[in-house]
Amino acid sequence: MLLGLLFSIGLLTYLGVHDFFYLATESVFFFIFLSFVLLSIVLYRPFCRFFCPYGLLLSLVSLMSVCKLRRTPQCTMCGKCENVCPTNEAGKNDLKQECYLCNRCRDVCPVDALEYGRTWKKSEGDEKKKWILIKSR
Repeated sequence: MLLGLLFSIGLLTYLGVHDFFYLATESVFFFIFLSFVLLSIVLYRPFCRFFCPYGLLLSLVSLMSVCKLRRTPQCTMCGKCENVCPTNEAGKNDLKQECYLCNRCRDVCPVDALEYGRTWKKSEGDEKKKWILIKSR
């Protein structure tokens, strides 16, 4: 993690942060940083998503995470959670790699169909399908 932090700090010097704020337009690094600023208008956190080594590390770890924000069977597929999610990770089949648990999706859900916990498993027994959420401690 420390190596990733040092790499990011070194990377920021080459991305033109200094040149941008000092308006050194003769430097190519000024235009590199300007492109990140303009790209952030249409893409959410472009540096964190595509260039930051720490962001890459966290997204890989979140793929293997046992605890995630998941939809329960009570979900009515109204789409309100997907509309309010700043990272566009609230879809049913999204990997939740970039979810940082802002809970906006849980706040707008009309039926409280989103839970944070481990995994869903089928309960055995009845003919009806029952699902049990294994909550994290």
